[in-house]
Amino acid sequence: MNGQTIPFDLSPTILYYPMDMITHSGKGDPTAGQKQCKICNTSVNLLIRCTYDKSGQWGMVCGKCWNDVSGGVVDGDDKHPYYRYGGLWKNRRAQQQQT
Repeated sequence: MNGQTIPFDLSPTILYYPMDMITHSGKGDPTAGQKQCKICNTSVNLLIRCTYDKSGQWGMVCGKCWNDVSGGVVDGDDKHPYYRYGGLWKNRRAQQQQT
């Protein structure tokens, strides 16, 4: 990445690991690569691309907001005439949960 290293203390020797090795090991920033929902501005790892108002502009909404704009129906319904599905965006840089 940028060539930075972080000390890893294993006394009496200090080992240095590249930043990208730590990032790929699941110990990096858990919010790296997240995007914000167009409606609630929450940063998430999965967004749905859709239209949801009469402007017809595409926006990225989180799962919580998607239920409101689509009625919870993939193809929309009569109560949500402006809704149109346009695909998913997934954060490929998301850190895996350690168990």
